[in-house]
Amino acid sequence: MRPRCSKASIHSSQGCATPLEHDIGADDESRCGGEVARDRLTRTATVWVGMPSLPKKNATRKQPSRPSDLILSAAFETYPRLIRTKLLALRKLILGTAKAIDGVGTLEEAIKWGQVSFLTSETGSGTTIRIDWVKSEPDRYALYVHCQTNLIETFREIYPELNYGGNRCILLDATEGAPTDALRHCVGLALTYHRDKNRHERMTGRSQFSGQRVPRSTKAKRAS
Repeated sequence: MRPRCSKASIHSSQGCATPLEHDIGADDESRCGGEVARDRLTRTATVWVGMPSLPKKNATRKQPSRPSDLILSAAFETYPRLIRTKLLALRKLILGTAKAIDGVGTLEEAIKWGQVSFLTSETGSGTTIRIDWVKSEPDRYALYVHCQTNLIETFREIYPELNYGGNRCILLDATEGAPTDALRHCVGLALTYHRDKNRHERMTGRSQFSGQRVPRSTKAKRAS
């Protein structure tokens, strides 16, 4: 005589299981050994609930650098050691100046025209600043601003003792100490170039740099 089964279970050797007890009604008939179990049985069914979670490997691994960081790092590595040291110090001065001025925001660092550049993309307060090695004069490096601004002209008036390259840049000697106070001031003027220009035009109705009257909207209210 074949034995009657009163319990059934489903097992898995590969994962965890959670036992669930339930009452099987008269309409839930089970067959075991060819005989029909008509009476109500209480049985335990082990239900598969999935593979156990595996521990994460290298959970404390350092996140990879952003592509922009890698590109900037590679750009600095192309310079001779002395020039690289000077440019990195100039970069630190630019970033520090931006943090110290309200309304400039976080600078965007990028490669523009093949040069490490600093943009006020967050606020639009200033013009782009670029730094680079002057390859034609190996002991020099430079801080560049847009040639269509009057910034270099302004710098010349305030700091005539500095060296300039046309209307494009301030030239710096890598074999000498950098004029940090003057550079910090010049960088600040560049980082607020658009903000100050627009403020002047709103107050006077004239361009700060050309002296020409700025057209006013017919809808603009007259200042009281």
